[in-house]
Amino acid sequence: EERDFGDEEVWDKEYRYARGDIFKTFPELEEMFSGKMGAVIRSIFGSHFKIFYGVLYKSVRIGNEPQGSALWHSDSGPGTCVNIMFCLNTTDRSNGAMEFVPWDVSLSLFSSERAAMRDLVTNGQRDRLEIRKSMCDYYNARINQDFSDRITCLNGSPGLLLAFRNNVVHRGGFPEDGKVRYACVFHLYPSISQAPLDTYRANGVSKNGPFPTDPAF
Repeated sequence: EERDFGDEEVWDKEYRYARGDIFKTFPELEEMFSGKMGAVIRSIFGSHFKIFYGVLYKSVRIGNEPQGSALWHSDSGPGTCVNIMFCLNTTDRSNGAMEFVPWDVSLSLFSSERAAMRDLVTNGQRDRLEIRKSMCDYYNARINQDFSDRITCLNGSPGLLLAFRNNVVHRGGFPEDGKVRYACVFHLYPSISQAPLDTYRANGVSKNGPFPTDPAF
């Protein structure tokens, strides 16, 4: 059943869930990872898995132009990382559904990105935000020119699940005025041992630093 998270006190300034770690707050998530969703993830990896990070966020329209994760980008994490997105309400283009291009298109973009950026980034003189904007501009121009017919927009009912490579080129959509999207995203890695769900229940799965860190330790 679709749920309304309308209370603004639920969200921090970045529209992330602010009432505790989601794995400790919502026992349904543990049930999903120990059940069918866990089976899907093990099938993807061909192994056990561990959850390194999980967040629940609210996507709303901010400003007049897309910014941040609403621009084309890859997450640039280790290549073994798979992201799982669990949609909590109806998801379509009107409320900012995620868009992505296939992995072969992402590889094509990566193969020429260094040359495209070489003239823009010299000797580390441009700041981080400028570099990110230039990279997003490059992705946007290439996708619009060469791959506009390869874009997939996520559409579905509450409960829709998407698994995607951490480094596939993607963007969060840009919601229409008055439209809201809720989703959980988890960063997962292959493991030789079973996911310690009881430890996640005790410690949570919030991000505690800039690098992948197993919250079970």
